[in-house]
Amino acid sequence: MEKNSLFILLLILTICMGACSSEVKPSGEASTAASGAAETPTVSNAPAENGTNALTATKEPIAEPTAAPMLDTAVLGKGAFGFADEAGKQLLVSPAEGGGEQGASFNLAVGHNGQLLKIKYKNEQTATEADNGRQTAQNFANQQGQLFEVVEGKAEPNETYFLTDDQSLKPEMLLSIADKRSVQAADDVKSAIAKSKNRSVEKLWPLEEIGTAGNTLYLVQFERQGKNMLASLALQTSDGFIFQDYPAEFDESSTWRVDDGGEVMPEMFSFLFAAKTAEGIVLGVKWMGAEGEDVSFLSEQDGKLSELDISYGRYMSPV
Repeated sequence: MEKNSLFILLLILTICMGACSSEVKPSGEASTAASGAAETPTVSNAPAENGTNALTATKEPIAEPTAAPMLDTAVLGKGAFGFADEAGKQLLVSPAEGGGEQGASFNLAVGHNGQLLKIKYKNEQTATEADNGRQTAQNFANQQGQLFEVVEGKAEPNETYFLTDDQSLKPEMLLSIADKRSVQAADDVKSAIAKSKNRSVEKLWPLEEIGTAGNTLYLVQFERQGKNMLASLALQTSDGFIFQDYPAEFDESSTWRVDDGGEVMPEMFSFLFAAKTAEGIVLGVKWMGAEGEDVSFLSEQDGKLSELDISYGRYMSPV
């Protein structure tokens, strides 16, 4: 009986010791836990106070790139043209421009290679007996029209400006216009233009660099073919040349403009502004002649230049 009791007691002790040893971690595991080297961090998916889980709350939102705004050429038909006085402080829009009630909402003028002016409608100016009919700074105070005050900036005296509003035309839409007239046109450019038009080039002048992509605008006069004359504005792009052609019949005194002597010259051309459009660019062109200035817009469409149905003329013949 005593032997059996002893045997049972030893058996119970053995079972208890085995149970205790199973709860003790090996020394290697304990040291690893203590150092934290093998611990794997956990991310809670429990909702945070603002309704997002912890993982989502730590992510920074990725900003989408903002596309540069582009000019809608339709707004050009809603603006008006005017010219500056001798002090560069006022602009006058003639009644023929039809600014009307809409003109009072114009608060922006652009011209002279993209110069931006903030403007404010002032009043309707009536003509005086001294009006000589010339749309010039010298006759500014005598002509009828809508008068605008330049409230920020200074206009170039006697220059033409396009009037609109600051929601239709924004500074980011404009392209730089840099003078290239002192640069000699390269022979390979002359050859490429002649090949593009299948006509020999008589004279070629670089005018301006449009934007920062190296697009250069040239004035070209092609060789005369009988009475057939051709001058062009040629814009060099990464894809080649695109043209605005000005065909004419030869007249030894007045071919393209009155008293031009059958020639075009770079001094005849200046520019209001250049702007980005969904199709490419739009360019405001001023062509001066002996009796005044003609203004038009060229728009890049389907890989070529086209003249928009928007124009303006200033009669400026000397008195």
